[in-house]
Amino acid sequence: MPETKTCVICQQPLGEFELNLNVRYHHTCNKCSICGEGQLDLDMLNNQIDKGLTIGHSGCVDQKLSADIKNELEIRMEHIDYINKVICSKWKVEPSVSEYDSLRKHLIALQEAAANVSMLMGATKDRLAVRDAIDYRNKTKEQREAEKLAERSKAEKQIKTTEHLAQLEAEKKDPTLKLRRRQIESFITLGMSAADAENAVREIESKRRVN
Repeated sequence: MPETKTCVICQQPLGEFELNLNVRYHHTCNKCSICGEGQLDLDMLNNQIDKGLTIGHSGCVDQKLSADIKNELEIRMEHIDYINKVICSKWKVEPSVSEYDSLRKHLIALQEAAANVSMLMGATKDRLAVRDAIDYRNKTKEQREAEKLAERSKAEKQIKTTEHLAQLEAEKKDPTLKLRRRQIESFITLGMSAADAENAVREIESKRRVN
């Protein structure tokens, strides 16, 4: 039986179904908390629950963290601007002994702010690197698919050209083949499919042989 009888995600009581399966959450709770889609990989979901992480797809979580980092960075930059403003305006002359303690506090705050900004910028850089890598892989994949499609189209055109040339050469040797082709084309212009036109010509040829 699970350690708790309440869902670790929604905190509502577990049903008999979940209790019998010895799971900690409702089947319907197994979904991304950001985009609302599921089902999530069970190993990933359990790891997120155990570590108290945001529950969701790795891509969705990465985007949310990137947005959080951006917002946090803007706040900390405002702090740095304020500290720089205070230092530059208040101590244009040599500070008195009584002001050293206040100056020291501002400098310590500035060091902490700089460390935080450095950390966040490093994290942002990593996020950008991940995003660029994903974009590159997607672009490369699209390019490969486009190249395959182009090669396939080129090969199909080459085959059709070869078949057409072979057909023209055969028609030179046997004029009845040219007549047959024109009969098929005439049926197609009447709305028949290529297969039906071919069958119609075969029926005509069969009747001729019988007669």
